[in-house]
Amino acid sequence: MNILIVTQYYWPENFRINDLAESLYKTGYNVTVLTGLPNYPEGKLYKGYKWRVLKETHNNVNIVRIPLIVRGKATNIRLFLNYASFAIFASILSPFIIKKNIDAIFIYGGSPITKSIPALVLKFFLKIPVFLWVLDLWPESVFVNNRVKSKILFKAIQAMTKWIYKRCDSILVQSKAMINPIIKNGGNIDKIVYFPSWAEDQFLKPAKDLSDYNLIEKLPKGFYITFAGNIGEGQDIETIINVAENLKSIETIHWLIIGYGSKFDWLKKNVKKRNLQKNVHVLGKKPLETMPMYFSFSDVLLASLKKKDIYALTLPGKIQSYMASAKPIIVMIDGESSRIIEESKSGIAVPSEDAQGLIKAVKKMYNMSSKELKEMGKNGKKYYLDNFDFSQTLKRFNRLYNNSISN
Repeated sequence: MNILIVTQYYWPENFRINDLAESLYKTGYNVTVLTGLPNYPEGKLYKGYKWRVLKETHNNVNIVRIPLIVRGKATNIRLFLNYASFAIFASILSPFIIKKNIDAIFIYGGSPITKSIPALVLKFFLKIPVFLWVLDLWPESVFVNNRVKSKILFKAIQAMTKWIYKRCDSILVQSKAMINPIIKNGGNIDKIVYFPSWAEDQFLKPAKDLSDYNLIEKLPKGFYITFAGNIGEGQDIETIINVAENLKSIETIHWLIIGYGSKFDWLKKNVKKRNLQKNVHVLGKKPLETMPMYFSFSDVLLASLKKKDIYALTLPGKIQSYMASAKPIIVMIDGESSRIIEESKSGIAVPSEDAQGLIKAVKKMYNMSSKELKEMGKNGKKYYLDNFDFSQTLKRFNRLYNNSISN
């Protein structure tokens, strides 16, 4: 069983595809990953990498790296060059590089969807099935934060997306709410398979990596609300800071913000400008291995997205990690995320960009007993095990793989 995974991002960058690739190897697959040179999220090449085709192996997964133009500061032009360079170079080079037997291709379909193009080029040469796992809906994802407004460009990307959907043998969706938009953009209902995200196993167990524990010890005592992950345009970090400012008179309420992204500098500047240093603790990017320790330390975990129709259709992967950690959750996200939290009784859901709703949710949890908070956490973990556990993901993948090969 030989599988090729096409993804613009891979280890040492932190994405769930790393976990899937290594787990597929452990279950008997020979796994090769076609990817780019690591530069996410800082926009600079990781130490030890040079601009060239590179072959390496990590945890028994064969990795083929294609040169690309790094993200830089993630401006529109740099992102366009980053996306286009991987798609073009991988499409040209991969037919000459991927020479070993491959039975199927799996596309890790977070942005950009342009990474699907080299996978479909390989499909043309190798005559094998292609599975596309959709995590971000295109063309909507490109235009969601109004960074790009051209209607002509929207139509062009929409045409490309339809072309990709029609040529993939299976379209996997991480949220059931994504099914109708994919059909609208040319996806065939018979090809669509529900394939939700999962949390890394480390979130289901007591924290092992305590290397940052001295940092935790230095934090003031109190009630901690932790936001972890990308700090970008879509995460609505502005509302979180507005709420933190509103609640700063309650000195025992603290905000722990872990991650990095395009709004990181704005975040640091505003924490200082609004004199929130005593209550808002910005830690920056941390290794994935340390996150269970931070989650265990926290009283509540927070996820947020801006009020956009496309965000209401998605379920951010961090929600599964939060649930697996058995911690109560506040989501300030419309649609699917709110539905999951309410259905699981694992926390409180408020509408996107609803500062007053977030204030009420924080105060409510702040005044709850530890027993009530613990019960919410237990509910979340049970829901996770019943619906998102990684063992179920592997079973779904094996069924998909076997059906495609047999057909």
